[in-house]
Amino acid sequence: MRLSATPLRLFALAVAGQFLFGLVLALPGTLFGLPGWTLALGFDVAAQARLLVVFFAGQFVFTALAGSLVDRVGCQRVLSLGSLLMATAFVLLAGASVASGTMVPAILLAAGGASINAASNTLVSVTYGERRGAMLSLMATFGASGALVAPFLFGGGGLGVDGVAARLWGLALFALVIAGLPLLVLAAHEHSSGPSLFGALRLLRERQLVGLIALLAFEFGAEAVMAGWIAAFAIAVFPGTSGSLTVGLYWGGLCLSRLCAPLVLSRAAKLVVVLVASTMAGLAIIAMALAPSTSVLAAAVFIAGLAVGPLAPTIVSVAGDRYPRQMGAAIGLLLSMAQIGGMVLPWLTGRATIAYGYRAGLVVPALAAFGIAAGTVLTWQARARRVGVAAEAQAR
Repeated sequence: MRLSATPLRLFALAVAGQFLFGLVLALPGTLFGLPGWTLALGFDVAAQARLLVVFFAGQFVFTALAGSLVDRVGCQRVLSLGSLLMATAFVLLAGASVASGTMVPAILLAAGGASINAASNTLVSVTYGERRGAMLSLMATFGASGALVAPFLFGGGGLGVDGVAARLWGLALFALVIAGLPLLVLAAHEHSSGPSLFGALRLLRERQLVGLIALLAFEFGAEAVMAGWIAAFAIAVFPGTSGSLTVGLYWGGLCLSRLCAPLVLSRAAKLVVVLVASTMAGLAIIAMALAPSTSVLAAAVFIAGLAVGPLAPTIVSVAGDRYPRQMGAAIGLLLSMAQIGGMVLPWLTGRATIAYGYRAGLVVPALAAFGIAAGTVLTWQARARRVGVAAEAQAR
């Protein structure tokens, strides 16, 4: 007998999916901080950059499709499908023996992550209506918690190929459990039909959605660099430093800020939160690049996590407010197109790192953070002009 679809149970399904998604987001950066694994598979800076590009390119391709699929078959089925894809990817990644052998698992992880991300964001947005901003941030806290678990799960300093493989098999079993959970709850918010992928792409005519895509693209790009490069950066700049501990500080700060985001959003406008957080993120990344010691680096990494935390959920909640009737398609398209930032910025960071060193490479995500702040100011000005024009029209 299946359980009724109460808001709490639906939120729990979204939380479970986001926790698994968070683990996957932190996985590349965590594995790159394990010399026993990277050296055995032949990873260098260029290979790491390629894997990140493949992972985020896959999310770019699959997220819009997943969003459209959500509107057609329902959030819970897509959530289950994504978890199954991740389980398969973990098994294949556990068997990889060379760097090139990780590319297919990376694509499957991207497809699974895209499905889970689109389904869980839409499920919470539809379930909680006007409260979606706070609840999306709360849900994202569990995604950050999953990311925080990854460095500790793979935290053995001398962890080699066999140790990594054993943990990946454990993650595969966990993903299978997550895949079964949506089947225990009656379907909710299901639609027999919805916009096709081509129909969803028509939303790109909306200037406001394009603006949100640009903001989220910068955010995804900066977050991809932070998640994927912090461990390698810390080890390269300060030899002997624990890469797992450093990336754990980042995810810890991100988790804490997302936990506090609902309280902040109840007292401040969404655009204000995005402006302040993005500016703080840019300054923290600059502090990382200039850090003279491990203690300064640790503090800057933690602050960067605090600043990045509320950005993506807040931007996604604005899209949910704007498109209540095509929420799955709009959120899926937003999350998909924004992955362009997740593809381009890690690649640019890798190029800059190879040419000028690890410290100079962090200029790329710092500029992205300041780009979010500048875009938010422009959005604020445009909204003010629209309000002024509407008020003037009513006065006439």
